[in-house]
Amino acid sequence: MEDWQALARILLDSLGDRVEAAGHPVWVRVIAPDGAVAGDQFELALSGDPAGLLGWVAPPECRAAGLVATGTLRASRPAAGAARGAVDVVSGPTAGPGPLPRPGARARMAFLLSREGGTGWAMKLPDGREIDKPPEGGRMVDCLRRCFALPTEPPPAGPGRFHATLWLASILAAIRGGIPYLTWGEVVKHHPAAEILDATGERADPDALPTMMAVMAAAGTWEELRRRTCAEGAMSMLVSPDLAAWMDDGMFARWVLGELPGPDELMAAVRPHVSRSTARRLSHAVHASAHLGGNRRPGAGAAAS
Repeated sequence: MEDWQALARILLDSLGDRVEAAGHPVWVRVIAPDGAVAGDQFELALSGDPAGLLGWVAPPECRAAGLVATGTLRASRPAAGAARGAVDVVSGPTAGPGPLPRPGARARMAFLLSREGGTGWAMKLPDGREIDKPPEGGRMVDCLRRCFALPTEPPPAGPGRFHATLWLASILAAIRGGIPYLTWGEVVKHHPAAEILDATGERADPDALPTMMAVMAAAGTWEELRRRTCAEGAMSMLVSPDLAAWMDDGMFARWVLGELPGPDELMAAVRPHVSRSTARRLSHAVHASAHLGGNRRPGAGAAAS
């Protein structure tokens, strides 16, 4: 059986200096030559492509894939989606005797994921100590799992969080477009369901908010949102249809939410432009909306379209 842990350590030792000097990850593919028995022999294919393995489907001869990279230590787990192109860095406690370097210190790491889901992990701090706790999630893990069509973790929140973010973003766009102060009625008219209600002949007025929230809650799961993106390019500004088809629902949800500001950040920008009562009602409605809708249906997320 392959020893991915040992291979990760070898890759870190042999490629760490190269990665540090280049300033970008080296992506690794472990290929079994024709006729080789699993664990018998393999070849390594290395790439410094900035796109990495995003959207790549591993051929049958690929036994594992991963990367060697540098990263920044964080004091806490990153939010539901790291910045585009970022490599997730675990803030694990198992670094041996002595205090961890301050947040922001650089570290080297190697991570491998096999076709069967096995992992190999090595990480060294600037002072030579090692962290043996591998990353549990994030874009790096999501990407490598999808290369082998393996399921990722479930969505971090229901689609209602996405709808709430769209609502606040629309309100903020109106403010920045020249409307310095909005009433509660004007705030409600920016809800994502407003156009849906207009199409049915109903009015998007303050009394319609419960109906609007119910409309969005019934608008679909993450699976349905992802499939609409695949078929119609519904979120092409956030993720391409081809990439959405390659993802599963969990990765898609994390990616979409990670590309957008969070509701709290948007609410803070909107608050000075509405009354206290409107801000209170809006905050309550956003919170309620963000918790509407299931994360996913049973069995969803295991396969792409």
